[in-house]
Amino acid sequence: MNSNNKDNDVFDLRSVVDAVRRDRVLFFSVLLTSIAIGFGYAFLSKQWFRAEVIMVQVDSKSLPGGLSQLSGLASIAGVNLSRGDNQQPLAVLKSKSLVGSYIDSNNLVPIIFAENWDAKTGSWLVDEERVPDILDAVSRFDEDVRQISDDKKTGLITLRVVWHDPETAARWANELVQAANARLRAQALADAERNVSYLQREIASTGVVTLQESLGKVLESEMQKLLLARGNEEFAFKIIDKATPPKKRYRPYRALVLLFSAFVGLLFASLAVYVKRQLK
Repeated sequence: MNSNNKDNDVFDLRSVVDAVRRDRVLFFSVLLTSIAIGFGYAFLSKQWFRAEVIMVQVDSKSLPGGLSQLSGLASIAGVNLSRGDNQQPLAVLKSKSLVGSYIDSNNLVPIIFAENWDAKTGSWLVDEERVPDILDAVSRFDEDVRQISDDKKTGLITLRVVWHDPETAARWANELVQAANARLRAQALADAERNVSYLQREIASTGVVTLQESLGKVLESEMQKLLLARGNEEFAFKIIDKATPPKKRYRPYRALVLLFSAFVGLLFASLAVYVKRQLK
């Protein structure tokens, strides 16, 4: 009978309250220790900031110069008049290859894994077999640093970069969009130059005047695309809001951390005094 009463006391709130009253020192020691740990984490741990670029994708379906009626002839000639698949720019922006190229060109592996890097000596602090490479950097960057959202209703695309330095976060965000635009523009330039060269050869080799005239219009379209690509840095993505260094931290959420530590402290403090009472 006494054993059953003790088992039921586990769920008896009054017994817990009574235990707390009898052993306030232990209760508040555990509670305050938990809150102190939470306070230390919230205010002493590394702060992270999130910078974001808001942009829209440039329309890639329209043909310059109103030459859509020549698309059939261009296809027969082996020339693609469109500026590419409408999903390609966003796919490039989200790609790991873009991140890998950016990390490699800016030598960011030591920065991304700064906890394993000695900046003074310029050497790694881990064993050779544990030294992170470009693939490790891309994986961490893609999972923890870069965030991309695409709003289908508004057409707005947001690229976010989370880092512990606000200026670095803003710079990386802006430069990643620039890198995506540069890659897509380079591809478009290569395609247009190849098409122009092909059309010029076809016009020179044919003796049919009407065909020469039609191919000439297609050539004019490709020349326009070539000029547009050369003179437009925002080739695939037009920036609406450029990333600026954020003033407010993104994490840790200090208020939430303190509330959680207080809750955990209350739970463990109550458990500690109750267990102590049961062991007596």
